[in-house]
Amino acid sequence: MARLLFHFAPLTDGTGGVSDPPATNKGMMMAKTVLVIDDDPTQRRLLQAAVEKAGFACRTAPDGEAGIAVAADPKDGVDVVLLDLTMPGLSGLDTLERLATKRPDLPVIMLTATSGIDTIVQSMRRGAVDFIVKPANPERVVVSIRNALKMQSLSGEVKRLSRKAEGGMSFDDMIASAAPMRQVIRPPGRARRRIRHSRADPR
Repeated sequence: MARLLFHFAPLTDGTGGVSDPPATNKGMMMAKTVLVIDDDPTQRRLLQAAVEKAGFACRTAPDGEAGIAVAADPKDGVDVVLLDLTMPGLSGLDTLERLATKRPDLPVIMLTATSGIDTIVQSMRRGAVDFIVKPANPERVVVSIRNALKMQSLSGEVKRLSRKAEGGMSFDDMIASAAPMRQVIRPPGRARRRIRHSRADPR
């Protein structure tokens, strides 16, 4: 059974090239970043608008090669990919396969104008976490993105617990799982404020 994705308009530079995420307000929590890969500029704009309206950051790419270049390095901050199935050059399925090789934990949601069962099966076998038929309701797209992020978080937690059980937890794993440790490494500004407050209190 195919899940439907919605149509968003990506924020582009107007030239059909790769767009960068908008700057976030200082002091605000960094939003998760969604990468939209679609050769149709109208679809990119629609998807981008829907993604950003839901509170996510958004980047766009006009083809598979450009999308892989953006998403391949985890340091670039792409958390979820919306990938069009039918594109000139590198197809959606080939792009999906290459992304799975470079970043196996990156959730990819396929977008397509058709809902043939063979296409859905191929996409899922190659690593897609969801399948949305265009055009789709923007709310459905947002739901799919949020579900993909939850699955990614749960998968990461399972791997962390597995490392813990095997005695291979890293320092970052311990920090992530211990609330008291997160307090210890809070930003310097907040720590200084707490110190000044404690000194002012005679107790």
